[in-house]
Amino acid sequence: MKKYLILLLIIFIADISYSSNRLSVKEYEGIIKGEKSDVIVVFWASYCPYCKKEIKELHENNLFLSKKNINVILVAIDKIESSAKRAYKKLNVNYPFYLASEELVNHINARFVPITAVYNKKGELVDIAPGYKTFDEILEMLKE
Repeated sequence: MKKYLILLLIIFIADISYSSNRLSVKEYEGIIKGEKSDVIVVFWASYCPYCKKEIKELHENNLFLSKKNINVILVAIDKIESSAKRAYKKLNVNYPFYLASEELVNHINARFVPITAVYNKKGELVDIAPGYKTFDEILEMLKE
């Protein structure tokens, strides 16, 4: 029994720790600049109902976004990787999905989610705002 508890503890600690497959600030900036389109980035977490609501609303308007050449990227701030991956699968969306490194979380100051960031075709930040945003509010952010 003791061996199983130790094994579970090791698995849990390994899952919580930030690993090298998390998105760094440099990688994040490279992805944004590489898009060559307007980009909406939603920083979210598996435990956040407002995050999921915002992502679902974006997904419901996917045809409009595609026609306007606007891409959506999801960046989870979860510390437990498996929770984020499970929540992403339940969302049933086809947006690129990344896990944020602690460095990126600090860079964006993403302690509370959702945070929505919009970038223009040049990869320049147009606007960033915390809190749930409706689809229309996100489109307004793009116009600024």
